[in-house]
Order: sequence, then C-alpha cells, then structure tokens
Amino acid sequence: METPLKTKWTLWEHRSKGPEDDRWIDQFYEVASVESVENLWLLWGHYPKPSLLFAGSKTDEAPLLLKRGDRASRVLGLCFFKTPVPPETRATNAKGEAFTGLRSILEIDTNFDDLKTYDQMWENLVLTLVGEEVVFSSDLNGAWLANRTRKGFLTTSIRLRLELWWDSRLDEAQVNALKDTIVQAVGREELRTGWRIR
Repeated sequence: METPLKTKWTLWEHRSKGPEDDRWIDQFYEVASVESVENLWLLWGHYPKPSLLFAGSKTDEAPLLLKRGDRASRVLGLCFFKTPVPPETRATNAKGEAFTGLRSILEIDTNFDDLKTYDQMWENLVLTLVGEEVVFSSDLNGAWLANRTRKGFLTTSIRLRLELWWDSRLDEAQVNALKDTIVQAVGREELRTGWRIR
C-alpha cells in the first residue's frame, strides 16, 4: 500500500529552445507527477541528478542531452511544482485561483566549487516541499533550479539560481521566515545572504 503525499507534485524540465517552441511553456517538458512517497523515490532513483544534467560528470564534460519526442535538447533548469501549476506566470495555482499581479520569486545565485553540491541541496529542498515543512507552504507553488554555469575556454564558472514561487507577495517578516526555513532545509549557510525578491 502506497503512502500518499498531502499534495500531488510534478517535475518539469526547462529545455533549450527548439524551432517550434513559440510559447514560453513550449520549452518545458513534463517529466512525471508524483502523489505518493513510493512514486517520488522511484522517480528520484532513475532521474539524472542536476550535476549530470547541467555539466556532465565532470566540469570539463558536456551536459547531457535528453531526447524528448523527436529531438534531443539540453536541460536548462528543473522545476518542481504543485500539480496542476505550470512553470509560467500567467497561470492558476493548485486551488484554481489566478495569480495576482506578477509572480513572486525569492531567488539566490549560488557559486559553489563542486557542482555535485547542488544534488543534495536540490534533494533536500524537494523533500522539504513535499513534506510541506516550509512555513507558508500552502502559498508556495514550487521551486526552480536554473542552470547558470558558464563554460569558458580555460575555466568553468559554476553558478545556479534557486527560485521559490508563491501566489502572492508576503510581507518582510514572512519572507525572512521563509528564507530561514529554506536555508535550514537545504543545509547551506552560504544561502543566508544574497536573496532578492522580484
């Protein structure tokens, strides 16, 4: 017997733009939805980690290309959102309510030496979201891990952006509480500074 989650969640890939991707949402591929603990671990055990998707097994290797439909494309980011919320601004939340105003995003750019650091960080964040252990979890729609790694001729700048999306803007005290919860969840004190809201 499976252990149900409180909320159904969906993993999305943000892919490099193809010739037929006219709309923003066309650049996203719905990987799978999970509604039980067992489904989540099955997905997690078989899906490539961010370090492989974004930069291969080493920083001097090319990122993986995943074939979706009739073309292979590079993954630019991973989104883990409440079902049926899509990763776009003009959408409705899981309750079917329209977003008010612009999307509210709490984001931070991270620059760790080891890209594999993000594997554990991303896993911790997803488990925190699924467990709905984040303050104001009912207002959260999901998280986005965007690849901003830059490969040069001689060096590679490892950089990712972490975003949290919610339905409406929280006040300063609520945002600080949310930030503290996320920092504790991912286990990276480096994330305590550098946040910005847009």
